[in-house]
Amino acid sequence: MKIYAFSGLGADKRVFEHLKLEHSLIPVAWISPNKGEPLAEYAQRISLSIDKSEEFMLMGVSFGGLVAVEIAKLHPPVKLILVSSIEKSDEKPAWLKLQGLPSLLSILPNRAFIPPKGLIAWLFGAENRALLIEILKDTDSNFAKWASIQFVKWKNREALPNTIRIHGSKDKVIPWKSHRKRGTYLIDGGEHFMIVDRADEVSDLSNRFIKNIKDKSTLIRETVQKIKFEADDKLVNILRENRLAILQNVVRSFDFENGGNDFSIAIDWAVELIRADEESDNILMLAATSRNDTYFEISPYILRVLQERNLERIKGDEATARVAFHLVSQIVLDGNLWHSVGELSKLYTTEYRTSELAEFYLIYWTWRDLESGYTSYYLNFTSIDELKQYAKAYSQEWIRHRLHYLQ
Repeated sequence: MKIYAFSGLGADKRVFEHLKLEHSLIPVAWISPNKGEPLAEYAQRISLSIDKSEEFMLMGVSFGGLVAVEIAKLHPPVKLILVSSIEKSDEKPAWLKLQGLPSLLSILPNRAFIPPKGLIAWLFGAENRALLIEILKDTDSNFAKWASIQFVKWKNREALPNTIRIHGSKDKVIPWKSHRKRGTYLIDGGEHFMIVDRADEVSDLSNRFIKNIKDKSTLIRETVQKIKFEADDKLVNILRENRLAILQNVVRSFDFENGGNDFSIAIDWAVELIRADEESDNILMLAATSRNDTYFEISPYILRVLQERNLERIKGDEATARVAFHLVSQIVLDGNLWHSVGELSKLYTTEYRTSELAEFYLIYWTWRDLESGYTSYYLNFTSIDELKQYAKAYSQEWIRHRLHYLQ
């Protein structure tokens, strides 16, 4: 399998020459950015150099890691390896988050983006200074300026699956910061140029990561053989009878501090309470609110109803699990299947990185591939209808093992 590799800001394929990987590594040459081109659009253009007719992996070093992440969001790889880079924008160093920095960088001359060799050698902690200086001589200052601005402006909240981060404990350019509980490796004493200076260790970690993850298409083929769709009327009735409990658990899981809640669920909850003859002034007011009302208009009623019913809020992974249960139940109940699958995929990449939701991520991206007319290498399906039947079957199986969430 091929690994498409993206070097750091202004660097080139020479930084990969010291790696010893067990798969074919293909360094991707930088293309000239269009004037003011956003990183996401640039990633889409440069991804044309990747052969997507077969499974592939991505590797990104420093700024190249950002490009690799953006490509992975468009064309998910089997595996993603980030070296001396970041995965999410909140992992950027504090100085790169300064307000007005992009505007300041835009007025600087191109030559300002090729710093003195001694300063760069110190920042990068380069042991192989000769190679670093050679690379600096060949750096395109126009590209360096564009890439620097895009690095500062980059925003990404998604944590992508099948990803490993390899970082140096003494990296001065991008000090270590990560939210990942797994898939993170610190190389003791490693600095920003460790793709060259500590190539053996980077190679070893990368090779072990590639070996330890089972091929997704093989994994799913085993699963498909075990599950065949047949509507479970008993399970459907259980979900319908417990609609009030399901909605109530979602409302208890709302994140009022950070937003992102679907308040229409709270309105449905209030309606179900009325149907169950559990009325109060606040419940009636909540049921009567418009689905277009703002957070400030609707949240007071939600909080009052929770308080008068002595319902404690659910937080953390437990809250996300209850939201996931509601979304999966919608699939079983013949709701908007692809909307629910998309939301579950989003939960997996942004909040709840667990094997419990990984399959929905694969279903979502298989659907995206098939809908776009591509052959999918995520799940072994050739038609959307087949995939839909599998999604329903898998959702029923998922719910059966989690009926305790109705309590």
